Amino acid sequence: MVRWIVAFALVLTGCISEPTDSVEFGELCLPSSGDCPSVQELSRDAIGRNQLDYTIENQGTSEITVRMIARIPSSDVVDMDDAGADAGVSVEDAGVIVERTHIVPAGESQGNRWTPQVLGTRATFEFEAQCVGCTAKIDYVLGAVPLECIQDSDCSSGWFCDETNRGRCVECRDDSDCDIDQRCDEDRGRCDPPKIDPGCSTVIGGSDFLLFGGLFMLGLGFLRRRKRIAGLGLSLLLLLPTTDVHAEPPVASLSVGAGARSMTGDVGANSDVGLGLYIAQELRWTYIGAAMGLDASYYLTDPEAPPFSNDFSTTTISIGPRGYIPISDWEIVFGADYARLGVSSNSLIRLTGDRTGFHGVGGIGGVRFQWSGLEARAQVGYQHIFDFPGAILTADLAIAVSTAF
Repeated sequence: MVRWIVAFALVLTGCISEPTDSVEFGELCLPSSGDCPSVQELSRDAIGRNQLDYTIENQGTSEITVRMIARIPSSDVVDMDDAGADAGVSVEDAGVIVERTHIVPAGESQGNRWTPQVLGTRATFEFEAQCVGCTAKIDYVLGAVPLECIQDSDCSSGWFCDETNRGRCVECRDDSDCDIDQRCDEDRGRCDPPKIDPGCSTVIGGSDFLLFGGLFMLGLGFLRRRKRIAGLGLSLLLLLPTTDVHAEPPVASLSVGAGARSMTGDVGANSDVGLGLYIAQELRWTYIGAAMGLDASYYLTDPEAPPFSNDFSTTTISIGPRGYIPISDWEIVFGADYARLGVSSNSLIRLTGDRTGFHGVGGIGGVRFQWSGLEARAQVGYQHIFDFPGAILTADLAIAVSTAF
């Protein structure tokens, strides 16, 4: 029973789509200055694909035309051959990955997103603004989008891994991968015209495959930052068999719950009430004990662009003492926690900075009721996060099983 409750919660969490992590932000200026250049080398230290959001603010009194460019760093550009030079292609343009021209009226702003389909997987590239006689500021946020694959075996249905450029599963990489009456659209990785299959196929796996697949997806989410490796260890620990149901105190209990999350301060002013899922393990005597928990929370945000995304995710590992006041079938609980907060899919990066981990302290209080071998719990909590522009308030309902039943 305990294992299936835990597995169900972990699979639900694992099925949440992988978020895009904001890894770097800054600004470009036209004209360039010492503190604000017009070209910046951007680096992604996380494994994945690039995504870049930017906005152009025209600070002048007339309409401007701005050319935005992403290019291979000049140090990596291979010298052009004679054919390229004869074709009139400059060395500067030979390294261009993508570019776009914006016409921005006076006093207005325009934004754009370059997706992984155009920026690919290059770990370092240059981002540049070009304009003659312009007065403008460009704000940008670089994001890391997870790879879909590393090799062909990571893709299903006989698809291929476009590992050299975009790290995604594709139906074709060139015309030879398609039928004789089709051509490969290399930008989309699909064969055109598409084949219409009147049937359907499904991939069938056993319950163990679904269970461990869900656990594996959750584990990948925690391992996206090395500091979150403890989260996977905690998940596995919770799946271990508990002590025999007839064991003497101390008593172990496992709870699974969900509830509302609300941030305060600057981050709270730019976010809605969020949703959290958590798992907690307790070890207790009659009046005192200790708890260790794992919480995954998701918020919708309304940040000032860039970025253009509006999601904010946190993973929290907490541990701390607990106190209990039994009152017949009811019980009052209170306690304190140390918390390690991990941030991902951070659309509020311009408020929080590019840190992905924070320390915090907090407390909880609640009531519990026992019936039919289970325990219903309701609790509220507060977490003060150091060096973070806000605190976190929680309110949860949970079901628990215990070796005391």
